[in-house]
Amino acid sequence: MKNIKKILIVEDDSIQRDLLIKWIDEMEDHFRVYAASSDQEALSIAREEAIDLFVMDIDLKSELNGFEVAIQLRANPKYQLTWILFLTVESSYELRAYREVHCHAFLDKPYPKAALQSMVKKLLGHVQRPEMITESKFLVAEAEQVLIRIRHAEIVFIEAKGRGSVVYTVRGNYKLPYKSLKNIEEDLADDKEFFKVHRSYLINIHYVKSIQRFGLKQYEITFYNCQWKCLLSKAKKEALEDIIGMRR
Repeated sequence: MKNIKKILIVEDDSIQRDLLIKWIDEMEDHFRVYAASSDQEALSIAREEAIDLFVMDIDLKSELNGFEVAIQLRANPKYQLTWILFLTVESSYELRAYREVHCHAFLDKPYPKAALQSMVKKLLGHVQRPEMITESKFLVAEAEQVLIRIRHAEIVFIEAKGRGSVVYTVRGNYKLPYKSLKNIEEDLADDKEFFKVHRSYLINIHYVKSIQRFGLKQYEITFYNCQWKCLLSKAKKEALEDIIGMRR
């Protein structure tokens, strides 16, 4: 029997709430939709059910706003990794929500039906079994305004890009707009498969396919299961070859 995903809509505006229910009911995928108009009603439903996605108005006119409800949900072990989609007219919460609540996406009001349906589909399309998530190490990256969990084992290499980074994986490329390569390197320090080959690149050594000269002082690395390439500094070439057994 197919596992039916459960969605909890938390919205105090009855018109918006009914519209959200209608739009989700129109989707081809079959979801079980719950609705709450206040903070306490939302927390009560969350206790009684196992929700797969929270679609939450951040500007709730309750004792707790949507951000505060999300913090309480995260305190419950069963919701530490559950998808949260915030709906808001106030974008100033965005960075704080990503960092403190691990929210996965924002939609600014007013939002079109297609954007809401697309976001719900993307989030629930990436649902993994809880035991797979908790047993895996992962980074959280951005893909088309949706935050996606990326298992370390799927990462081919990471590139510094402006103030953030881009993660190249076997499934595609994802942005980490608020995280520098240095921060990521610190997060991955205990994973021996990652090696910094250039000031702008950190690679997973298990995906290295070949090393070719690229200019006078650097080289280029090609990878298995990835069409993209990265640079290798001359100073790191011998160390990398020793690690992966390519040293002549």
